[in-house]
Parts: sequence; C-alpha cells; structure tokens
Amino acid sequence: MLDSILAGASAEPIVRRMAVGIGLERPWDAALALLAGTVPAAGSAGLPDNVRLTVHDTRWTGDTLAAARVGLLESAGRSGEVRVDWGREVARARAFDCAGTPRDDVAVMIDGPCTVVALERYGWLHLDLEFAG
Repeated sequence: MLDSILAGASAEPIVRRMAVGIGLERPWDAALALLAGTVPAAGSAGLPDNVRLTVHDTRWTGDTLAAARVGLLESAGRSGEVRVDWGREVARARAFDCAGTPRDDVAVMIDGPCTVVALERYGWLHLDLEFAG
C-alpha cells in the first residue's frame, strides 16, 4: 500500500524517500532502521507484533537523523510495556498526546538506543526523541 499526498501545481517540489521490502515479515522494523539512518538488520527485535509505528516530524543534521516525533499505536488490545530499539543512542525522550501536550503521567525510560514505555490497549502514545551525536 502506498499512501501519498499529491501537491498542487503551485506547490513547492516535495522530496520523499521510499524503500520497497518484498517478502519482509515485519516491514516496519526495516522502515524504523532506515528512519534512524542505520542499515536494517534481518530479524530485528524492533517492535512487538501488536504495536505500529507512525512518524510525524523529523529533524536531520546532514544525512543523520537528529530528532523525531513518532507515535506508538497498540493495535491488538494488549496493554503492556513496549521496548523499542531505535538503532542510535537516545539522548532525550518525552511523551506527548495527539494534540502535542506533554504527558507527565507517562514515564519514558531510556536504555542506550532503546526506550521503554507502558502502552495502553489501543493507545496511541507520541514520543519526541532526540538522538545523541
């Protein structure tokens, strides 16, 4: 499935990156690795089967991802702890709601390149991530 927004005739040129993964069991893991600027690893631990990743904003320094606002969407009705390996050292991480309001009631633990959060059933938790270096 390809989801795209087409620009009108008066719009500035839009540049997008796209990768095609044929036969990948969990293509979002490869997409996450590409977003983080790393080479996708076969069988990456990535996300649990019940969690989908959404990407809202990114900030790049040259060819390196410096920061991103991402969403973790629980899609199977199973709450619990979610550990995500972003493929790069995480310097800061903070939870937000869909409207961009900080969620001080949600703890985000940073463990090197990983974040750990508790995700509610069918919850959509947004994280602002800043990467080291």
